[in-house]
Amino acid sequence: MSEQVTYDVAIVGGSLAGCAAALFFSRHGLKVALIEREPQTSTYKKVCTHLIQSSATPTLQRLGLSGPIEAAGGVRQVLEISTPWGWIRDPKEPTDRPAYGYNLRREKLDPLVRTAAADAAGVEFIQGHSVRELILENGQAVGVKTFSRFSTGRAIRARLVVAADGRNSTVAQLSGAKETSLPNGRFTYSAYYADIPMPKASSSQIYFLNPDWASVLRTDDGLVMLGAMPTNDQLSKWKGNVEEEFLKYFDSIPDAPSPRAGRRVSPFLGMLKMPMINRPPVHAGIAFIGDAAFAADPLWGVGCGFAFQTAEWLFDSVQPAFEGKTDMARALKAYAHQHKKRLGGHSFVMKEFLPGRPYNAFESLMNSAGARDPACASHIVAFGSRNSSLLQFMAPGAIARALWVNARHAMGR
Repeated sequence: MSEQVTYDVAIVGGSLAGCAAALFFSRHGLKVALIEREPQTSTYKKVCTHLIQSSATPTLQRLGLSGPIEAAGGVRQVLEISTPWGWIRDPKEPTDRPAYGYNLRREKLDPLVRTAAADAAGVEFIQGHSVRELILENGQAVGVKTFSRFSTGRAIRARLVVAADGRNSTVAQLSGAKETSLPNGRFTYSAYYADIPMPKASSSQIYFLNPDWASVLRTDDGLVMLGAMPTNDQLSKWKGNVEEEFLKYFDSIPDAPSPRAGRRVSPFLGMLKMPMINRPPVHAGIAFIGDAAFAADPLWGVGCGFAFQTAEWLFDSVQPAFEGKTDMARALKAYAHQHKKRLGGHSFVMKEFLPGRPYNAFESLMNSAGARDPACASHIVAFGSRNSSLLQFMAPGAIARALWVNARHAMGR
């Protein structure tokens, strides 16, 4: 093991969350070790919806990444939701929240963000290194020890250790962080297609098929990602012939583009086990961000956006500690509070829908009203794009309007 090196921040994981955190810290004059086990900058996550919800757009703008994303072909996306009662669409461009998010394939997005972080002043990008041990003092992490097949391992000390190493976080295992893992009642297959005629201008169309799910995501280079998420009781027939079942699946969806009209240009990307994983945002002095803290059900398309946003919440929470205005323990408590406040309600909703069940009575009420009334539609899109909280979504006024809209509909008005 080589001589120890000290940094302000040691970030384990060089994907979206870790690189976003590195950019935030470096731009405020801090010395950052960004540790990534993969040796190639071009590495990217293979199975992902790559949907960046509009709630993350202000974060991308703050990081200076929205321009490069668009230059790389990123498509501005507006969320549209198909339900058994019809389409839920924002009636006009919203003024109270970001108007759009992005779609950009991970094979472009990941290297773009990683290169930006690696080139940032004060960041040492340590590629091809995996963490094998935490450096602890009084039960709190003050650094990590790494190993590499290509060079000597390193001992890296830091005022703050950040775990950004994904849903299978090694740092979580080493630290003994408590983990809650819930099984998913659905599985997924997706593929990229060229020459798919899009019937609507929106670039993100989500189909709640009650209880199945599907997506049509327009992305860079004129490609469209089609995704299917059936319930687990259908898995055996899908395993027999994925392409045949995939085509039949989309044939059965009203208003959905047909994959038969285009050309499949990628293999089918499958994920058969997709547990939802929750860990504490702070444990043993370590801050967990992105999927390392909360790996959501992929059905909701929130992973990329939450990766960027949790990095921002962490930075904003701990910056006062680096400026000497508070201590790090108190700053990390502020981050944990922010994480729970922003994501706790969304996590609850996702957990409730995870088993693969049909809509419950409340979901039926809100979604049917959203398909019938512009104000209800805007309310649902705000929550679905993660721009409002569960408490805002369940506000008495919103429920009362949904009841009124459906009552009028029942009376034929």
